Amino acid sequence: MTEELQKHALISQLIELEWNFFRRVRNVGGPATCQSQPDTFHLMRTSQLQTWSPEVLESYLEDLFYAAAEGRNPLSEKYAYMMESTSPLEYAHIKARLPVISEETMTEIRKITDIYLAWEQTLQERYPRLRSRGRPMTAGQDGANITSVETYLLGELKTYSAKTVHLLLDYVEQAQQEGRNLAEENLTHMVRGYGYPDLAEAEGALVQ
Repeated sequence: MTEELQKHALISQLIELEWNFFRRVRNVGGPATCQSQPDTFHLMRTSQLQTWSPEVLESYLEDLFYAAAEGRNPLSEKYAYMMESTSPLEYAHIKARLPVISEETMTEIRKITDIYLAWEQTLQERYPRLRSRGRPMTAGQDGANITSVETYLLGELKTYSAKTVHLLLDYVEQAQQEGRNLAEENLTHMVRGYGYPDLAEAEGALVQ
């Protein structure tokens, strides 16, 4: 099996598992609109996962299998972790129920986040109209109904195992050294899903 076919198979498994977790996430006020939009969920998650290596994908798949076996919902945990910034009072009441993350893993999580924020800043400079349609950049811009890239990424990374975080950090640092921008690759996959050939075309379309 080629690496591309291997990635496709892994991503298909991951999306199926993630969707099953996601649609069971409980929200205050009832199910969110996005929980009834599997096609959008599939595009958003596939766009991100396509930027990873098979090794990282395999480790993350192990994480989801392990969570399911333990009766945990990592997607619920992701949104709960985000509340530390978006809803700190509510977070104080649920913090004790969330898995504890080691200092070593948190250091690696912060390194990944810092690299991604630098990549997002590059996107902001190159494609300002397109980038403005997405989340705000940093946690300082969070609110009760607003979640920044920084807070969203931190929340998601905290649900990964120490092994997956470590593998992802190695991969992200290698990509950085090679001059790749994984945030740009992610966004490119997304705009292609909406019918644009590339980011420049999508950016230009927003002028009209």
